[in-house]
Amino acid sequence: MLDLHDQGRWARFVWVRGELRGGVSAGGQEVPLDTAMRALPRAELSLTGLDAALAEQVWRCRNAPPQARELPWPALRDRLRAEYFSGMLVSGAVCSTWEAGRVIGGGLPLNGGRCVTLSPSDLLDLGSLVAFWRELLAVTWRANPGLGEVWAQVCVQLAADHPVLDPFAHEVGLRGGVLSVSGDMTVGELRPALLSAYTLSLRRLGLRLQELPLSELRTQDLWLAAGLESA
Repeated sequence: MLDLHDQGRWARFVWVRGELRGGVSAGGQEVPLDTAMRALPRAELSLTGLDAALAEQVWRCRNAPPQARELPWPALRDRLRAEYFSGMLVSGAVCSTWEAGRVIGGGLPLNGGRCVTLSPSDLLDLGSLVAFWRELLAVTWRANPGLGEVWAQVCVQLAADHPVLDPFAHEVGLRGGVLSVSGDMTVGELRPALLSAYTLSLRRLGLRLQELPLSELRTQDLWLAAGLESA
């Protein structure tokens, strides 16, 4: 991550795995690197090394609206875990980055601190999330058709924690490698349910995520949004 500061003006540029995601100015506008260098010729430069997941979150949260949280820290921690929260947690001058309910970088709030969270807008798109998981499960099923039977068993086991997986509710199903999702649910309900069912199914099948032919899906933003970067 490259920051440019010049008498109250600044710009930030983020790279993920060597690829420039883009830059943003203090006003929130996206700005090309060469334009910023010309506009801030005497800027002080600071370069910060970030791992890929952290850098991706910093970039995707650049324009996210802040959401004030009712619970203070550390009571908020369990809520964020239950939500499989991904994004930025800010309390005063302290900021941490989260992925799938886990801290992946930054500092944590002081006890009793009030917090706001910032989440990338693409996490709120239920249709895109379902389409991504539909493709992911189809690829996994083709690699091991036993996924269908194991998935059904896992959903029964996890239904108490994730009601959308309850087989009697007929909201989430997997038949012949095809994911079906119906009913009125939120991303906050579906996302952790699918991630939990998938990771447990892989464990039961003795499959490793790294061994599956998922290279194309790994390049999509929703790979990180689904929580698979830390699976």
